[in-house]
Parts: sequence; C-alpha cells; structure tokens
Amino acid sequence: QEPGATGSPLRRAPASAQRAHRATAEINKALEGRRAKEVAPDLSGYRKAQQRAKEHDLASDGALLTAGLPGTVAGAPVIPSVAVGDALPELCPNQALAWRQFYLSSAHQAVPGGHSPPNRMEQNLIGVAYWGTLKQHVEHCDKPCLTCSSRNVTPNIVATLRSVPALRPCTVPVCE
Repeated sequence: QEPGATGSPLRRAPASAQRAHRATAEINKALEGRRAKEVAPDLSGYRKAQQRAKEHDLASDGALLTAGLPGTVAGAPVIPSVAVGDALPELCPNQALAWRQFYLSSAHQAVPGGHSPPNRMEQNLIGVAYWGTLKQHVEHCDKPCLTCSSRNVTPNIVATLRSVPALRPCTVPVCE
C-alpha cells in the first residue's frame, strides 16, 4: 500500500512539485526509463540520476517515493525545496511557504495547541514525507516558534536589563 491517499490534493500537489524541481524530475524520468538526453543535459548527469534512482520508487500516481526508510513499508514521498504556490489555497494560504516548511508546521502543530517536540515531529513525518535534511530541519523547527520558546526551561535573554536612569535620564525615582 502506498503512503497517503493517491487521489488527494495533498498527494497530487507535491507530485507535480517533484516534476517541476530539476533534481527530482531527473530521478522521475530515469525511473520511467526515458532516454539519456531527456533525463539530463549530459551523460554524467544521466548516470547520477540513474544512481539516485536506485534509492527511489515511482508510485502508481507518479509520485516519487524514497525506498528503504526505517519505519516505512512502501517508502515516503520525496518533498522538493520549492514553494507551495497556489496548489493548496484552502490548506496553505501563504503561497511563498515551501513544501518542507508546510510539512514541518503541520507536524509541529498536528492538533490545535499541539506544539510537538522534535522527536514527535519526526515520528509524525515518517512515511508521510521525506527529504535528505529532514532530521536537521525537525531539530531546528521549534526554535522560531514563540509558544515553544516561551515554554523553554532555560530561556535565552532577549533584552539586557537597564536601570531607570539609563532608560529615562531626566527622571528621578521617588519612593514613598
């Protein structure tokens, strides 16, 4: 069984993004058995695409899947580093958001108020999405989150403390 609903917009949109991204498009074409000139502009690029294609499978709907990932049976869709655009206007109103950021934010806030830690985010993404630097992105994803940083046990100093005369030099503090 292939991951995700094969006819869903969340499955079709990343598959079309894979065909638009040069590196994943080359792997797709190599898996389809196309000629060397259709896959890459030169023979060395064709050989690299063939080598990378050994680690991937092509799903029945044309989505590129990474094979042999731990915790998955059929592989996970490869998520290219391109913008979502107008592919999913109802789920992602920010068209400048990249697909990887979309999946990271979905895993981080899987339920309202859910702000998952990095290890749970990685578990949520197994079998759903994959890219080469997924683990590094997951570890650094919660740092810009204001809710997660406010819950931090050892918070970073945001602003240095100043005395009243330093902030307002013409003011004299009076205590009654």
